[in-house]
Amino acid sequence: MSDSPTHAERLERLWQAYEDDGPAAAAQIMGDLFHPDIEFSPLLAGNAGGGTYRGRDGMQAFFGELHEAFDEVRYEPPQFHQVGEDTVIVFTRMVGLARDTGLPLRQDLPLIYEFTDEGQVRCVTAYESPAEALEAAQRGHADA
Repeated sequence: MSDSPTHAERLERLWQAYEDDGPAAAAQIMGDLFHPDIEFSPLLAGNAGGGTYRGRDGMQAFFGELHEAFDEVRYEPPQFHQVGEDTVIVFTRMVGLARDTGLPLRQDLPLIYEFTDEGQVRCVTAYESPAEALEAAQRGHADA
């Protein structure tokens, strides 16, 4: 049996780095964990998201947009579930304050992370509901 961490454990470390030390610490881990040609399909949040972002630069662009639109962005304790060998579902809630209005944001955020055979994240897809994410995972892919 291997002592290597599971994909879910590796993602937990990424999220913990973000929580403890912020985006710069998470970006260091993302460089190793995420494939250079990753595809990221987030939900629309304020003026951020709603389309597909490609590559690590695309992901950084999204998070830049997110932090321009919202203050105090944080993620309520995520739950990580390994589904098969190459898929992890993360259930969390994004919380923040809209910069322009001060209104609170509380958005459930089910995410599917798909991994390459080499162990890098190749695709991250956000879903409207946990049920939608589970259905996509059961189909064996994240194209909703």
